[in-house]
Amino acid sequence: MSKTRIAVVGFGNVGREVLPAVKESPDMEVAGIILRDQKKVDATQKKVGPDVPVVTDIEQLNNVDVAILSIPSRAISDVAPKYLEMGINTIDSFDI
Repeated sequence: MSKTRIAVVGFGNVGREVLPAVKESPDMEVAGIILRDQKKVDATQKKVGPDVPVVTDIEQLNNVDVAILSIPSRAISDVAPKYLEMGINTIDSFDI
């Protein structure tokens, strides 16, 4: 059985909790982390290690099935349409 490839969009409080949950799930694998701010890529890459790509555009990742949108809800409408047009399912982690 193939695993569902997950992109974590955003790496704030929610994204930092999503990453280990995806890693621990036997039917999922991390495709990468997508950040909106290029300046945060290097620091985030050091935090997550070399096995998880950290990029600024979904097109830099391969074979993404689902994008977990762990970004502020007001930003969802800016990013979700692109993913949906690419055939990538999205999950919005609504601000608490």
